[in-house]
Amino acid sequence: MDEQARTLILWMAVVALMAPLVSSTLIIVLTRRVMFLAAGWFATLVMAGAFVCSLVALRTWMNLDSATPVVAKVPWIPVPGSGAGWLYLGILYDSLGGAMLVMVTGVATLVHLYSIGYMAGDKRFNLFFAYLSLFSFSMLGIVTANSIIMLFVFWELTAITSVFLILRAGTRAAYFASMRYLGVQILSGVLLLAGIAIGAIAMALTGVLTFLADDNELRTLTFWAMGSLAHSRWSDVALVAPWLLAGTLLMPLLARP
Repeated sequence: MDEQARTLILWMAVVALMAPLVSSTLIIVLTRRVMFLAAGWFATLVMAGAFVCSLVALRTWMNLDSATPVVAKVPWIPVPGSGAGWLYLGILYDSLGGAMLVMVTGVATLVHLYSIGYMAGDKRFNLFFAYLSLFSFSMLGIVTANSIIMLFVFWELTAITSVFLILRAGTRAAYFASMRYLGVQILSGVLLLAGIAIGAIAMALTGVLTFLADDNELRTLTFWAMGSLAHSRWSDVALVAPWLLAGTLLMPLLARP
């Protein structure tokens, strides 16, 4: 029974992830010949279906006896010399991923529904919903990614689809705005990878120092990790206090009305 529930969760997550991609593809292929104004309602209904699938997956997950993540992966890119031998393409579903899947599909459904009226009369009405569905697919890929590489790929895909949404206006201002946004997004992706690398290095150094520390130092480290100041001296607190006070005083001055 538990295995059947996990299979259902996996399929519901896959359908929720792929639904907006299929919707975007169909709108682009069919274009004005089959659907134009209908593109908005079609994309919204597909997104609502993805929301229902995510709800079913989360409800099923909550009834499982074990909280072991549901993972599905297929070989994607060979990585010679690594332990696994492959970079895998797949889905990881756990408590956080399930909650985020419901949140993203729910918000995306409301955005699609609102945009039907907001974009009414636009000459590129159908393309807007094609790009919006593709952006939703990118966001869902982030919350279901099973590796850092997939997370980074979908992160950058959100930037590309956002550029498509901005460029759809077809104006010079939209072009420069999209290029600025793309630059910022690419930089944020690089900083994301840099942060992950720095975090890994810091964890490795912490492990080495923990191995070399004595009992008293380990006890102090444990209390600090738990957020306690019990083993700090007043001189340490005095060293940090001026900076905290200065930041607190500057916040109202820097805040925008």
